[in-house]
Amino acid sequence: MAQSAKQEPPISLAEGIRKCRKIIGKSMPAILTRYAKEADLQEAGPRFQADVMQVIVSAIALRWDRPKRKRFSALRTEMLRVEKAASNGAEAMRCLQSALDGLKSALDNLTPLYRDAALGNLTPLHRDAVLKALKRPVSPTATRVLLASSLESLSAKANMYSEAFKRLDAGGVGGMLEFRILVEGLARAFQVATGRPAKVTWNEHEKRFEGDFVKLERFTF
Repeated sequence: MAQSAKQEPPISLAEGIRKCRKIIGKSMPAILTRYAKEADLQEAGPRFQADVMQVIVSAIALRWDRPKRKRFSALRTEMLRVEKAASNGAEAMRCLQSALDGLKSALDNLTPLYRDAALGNLTPLHRDAVLKALKRPVSPTATRVLLASSLESLSAKANMYSEAFKRLDAGGVGGMLEFRILVEGLARAFQVATGRPAKVTWNEHEKRFEGDFVKLERFTF
């Protein structure tokens, strides 16, 4: 019986980034040197090369991390559950407090004359049980009121956080976060290297975007 091939354990993110840096570091100087000539830059200096390489590695690391991470939309769903549960808990505690207050009021207005008359037909065992229950004091209300207030505060905070998460990720099909990080990072590197903003122009005849920043994107992609 043939032995199954031994699977290599998955490498860690840190090890993957290290290998990625090594591979990109070998090719990036030549790529950016060719880009500098096309874009009429004086040179693709070490700072420019380092900035571009860091951007690419960051985008790749984000892509690598994608299967393992939870989106902010998922966090928002859980935060909304916390908000609802805390709100319901606060309402339940206030309903409990209202019921206990009603019970205390009823106990306070249970006259001895009526009590003794009503208990007269009970067996001694049952009468003792009822008397014991009537003598048991109602627990203090401060703790329950404080807990209800704390739950209401938690519910309000959960609502605030869920709204913040919604601005980051409203759910649905996931956005191209890695691509956005890559383009924004290249734009910063371009501006630092050239002293010019990373602008693009539309060529209506060719139906495409053009410009030195577009060239940088094409070279790095």
